[in-house]
Parts: sequence; C-alpha cells; structure tokens
Amino acid sequence: MVEQPLYGWTEEQEIQLQTEYRELQKNYRGSNRVDAATLSDLDEKTYCQSLVCGAFALADVNPEEHRACFEACVDKCLNTSAL
Repeated sequence: MVEQPLYGWTEEQEIQLQTEYRELQKNYRGSNRVDAATLSDLDEKTYCQSLVCGAFALADVNPEEHRACFEACVDKCLNTSAL
C-alpha cells in the first residue's frame, strides 16, 4: 500500500485501485488471478493495457492525453513479460 496518499486520495480510494489491479500482480494467489502462461496474445495485450491504465491512474495521468507514452508502456509490458 502507498504510505503517503497520492494527489489527496483517501485510503479507501487507494485500496480500491489496488484491489482493481491485484489479479495482475505477480505471485498473487487469489482465485481471480491471471495465469499469463495461458493467455492468448490478444488477452495478454488487453491485460497489459489494463495494467498500464492502472499505473497511469496512480500517477494521475490520462492515457488519452499521452497516447504515444501509453502505447510504449504497453509494448514494454508485453516485451518484458510483466504479467
């Protein structure tokens, strides 16, 4: 958990963001975890896009305003097996 609230977020808002993306975290063992080894290429890209959207949200950055950066981050996610 983030110790200092970013951008004035409440603890509940931080927990909501972390909960929303936890199934994408490596070593997460919950029943809703994503098994990256069995994903199709399209599903892997979709999950990488979701993960990058979460990172952008944590940084309070709109992906639509930084499309080239967003796509570069998705490509990095795919090329480095971040899932």
